Amino acid sequence: MLMIILYASVGVLVLGLLSFLPGVKLLVTPVITLLTKLVESFFVVFVGYFIWLIKAVFFSYIDVFKHLISKRKKFLPTDDIKD
Repeated sequence: MLMIILYASVGVLVLGLLSFLPGVKLLVTPVITLLTKLVESFFVVFVGYFIWLIKAVFFSYIDVFKHLISKRKKFLPTDDIKD
């Protein structure tokens, strides 16, 4: 995993250095734009899943709290049935 991070950071550094060269700048700029859009779309999807996770955990705690303060009859109506 560290090697992947190392190669990715070296690649970004090389793209940054190549963007300063006048002739290569025309070739490197679309690649940088594409990578920027890719990272942006990844974080947009990640933020959506993160919000979903926070909501799921929050509503789970609300359900636990409801179970703690409610009577048993509310959740187990068959408990009142006598043989």
